[in-house]
Amino acid sequence: MTEIFTICKLAVIALICSSYMAPPVLSVCPVLDCWYVKEKPGSFPSPCTQEKSLLYIRTSADQTGPEQNHPADIDPKRVYHVSDPAGTLCSSSLLTVEGAVEKPQCEINPFTPQPAQVDWSLSLTSGGVSPARLGADWLSTSITAHKKDIGVSSILRVPTATGQATGNHDEATRFSVCSLTRSLRSRLGQAARLDCGFSVLPGWQDPGSGFAVEWRYQFRGEGRLVYAYNGQTDRLEERSAQQEEASMDLEALHQTGNVSLLLHNVGVHHGGTYICTVYLPYILAQVAMELEVVEPPRLSLFPSPLWSPPPAARSSCPVRCRVLPLDVGVQWLWRPAGGRVRYLPEAQLSGHTQNPDGTYSQTSFLRVTPESGDHQGQYSCIATHLGASYRKTVTLNIAGNKLRH
Repeated sequence: MTEIFTICKLAVIALICSSYMAPPVLSVCPVLDCWYVKEKPGSFPSPCTQEKSLLYIRTSADQTGPEQNHPADIDPKRVYHVSDPAGTLCSSSLLTVEGAVEKPQCEINPFTPQPAQVDWSLSLTSGGVSPARLGADWLSTSITAHKKDIGVSSILRVPTATGQATGNHDEATRFSVCSLTRSLRSRLGQAARLDCGFSVLPGWQDPGSGFAVEWRYQFRGEGRLVYAYNGQTDRLEERSAQQEEASMDLEALHQTGNVSLLLHNVGVHHGGTYICTVYLPYILAQVAMELEVVEPPRLSLFPSPLWSPPPAARSSCPVRCRVLPLDVGVQWLWRPAGGRVRYLPEAQLSGHTQNPDGTYSQTSFLRVTPESGDHQGQYSCIATHLGASYRKTVTLNIAGNKLRH
């Protein structure tokens, strides 16, 4: 790639994420610490070089400021100026908080236009001829907010070495894909909207060019196609068995670039990573997002009511607490009538049991050996999940004793 000139001024077009309100725009946009990452040619797998880089964000391409004096330990050719008229990148989520462990992530990579590996992108150019505009130097940027609520992937066409910095639109970002739901949670049976939008610099695409959208799902090394749409031919491509569970608003797609995916009835099998990819002729950009399916613990305590033989029988009775989902902590608490409350560590935990809805449950077993006078004691099964506690309680009744009210 021809060397990039000293300071690249790049203009980002307004990002379209219409299913969510854009975050408030700050009066002073953040400066992002980035890494310029490039593979070394030759060996396989290719080792990478990393260089410190800066991304100055502005609300106007003509805006200037003291940030021209960038740190001395950063090569001037790794300093980039990005104007963001929509304010998407001027979000408080992208501010670096002093002393904070979590910081925004920013990576810049060289990008080489090439034919896509999916069949539904082959018809995006008329006559199958690659666009002449591809003859340039290209970069891709990937930005993720520290709160994981914003993710932006952009393809930048940068000028070749000219010896000076200019600010014309020939240096603008050509294509961007963004999401405002990089990480989200959903309950079982609810609908979940995975936000994704794309934008193209007006007038940049050749006449007759189109676009294609692809949603893929990945979990524990397994992947599948969820949804694929060809905007050039206005048709769905390669329908998957799971595609009836998802849909896109095709009218909003063509009007605003909103390619958000709606999952109609979230089940356990929907949890995982989703990748939104938008294809243009010989160019693509994508963002990934995580969907976590969460469900408050459900407890079943039995037998209820709980009866035990008299203490003289010297026998015990089992009490069981069935809990789902699996990622919970379970404890037993005993509150005897008129006595001190204490936790019982004697319980045993069963193996996993899969339920018809795809969830898994476990059962905690406790053997109760009552003592005389403790027939009004209460046994509670307590489940802790995501910082909240859930409880089921049963009262122990001893056969042959008079019940207290």
